[in-house]
Amino acid sequence: MKKAAQEGPHKIIIVTHVPLFRETAMHQGKISSDDFLPFFSSKATGDILLQFANEYSSIEILVLCGHTHDECIYHPLINLTILVGKSEYTRPISQGVIETQTLDFCF
Repeated sequence: MKKAAQEGPHKIIIVTHVPLFRETAMHQGKISSDDFLPFFSSKATGDILLQFANEYSSIEILVLCGHTHDECIYHPLINLTILVGKSEYTRPISQGVIETQTLDFCF
């Protein structure tokens, strides 16, 4: 990520299957219990991303993820947005569209 940041982008989009923060590890509308949290999120990756976002505060970072099947939007920092997509087994749905010119995400 640091190499990408050195290119001077205004926005970075990161795609990962597993949510990166406790607040985004939802199950049936609630944050997962501590017993199951390690199976529904990646704290280590989230910690690295927080450090990166603090270091490069001029870059807007959007993280797209899923895994928990519950929709969630979380802003741990002003330049960091986490979008967790909602899904149901055997029923894929579009979560939105990324505008290729601006990298804006439209619901």
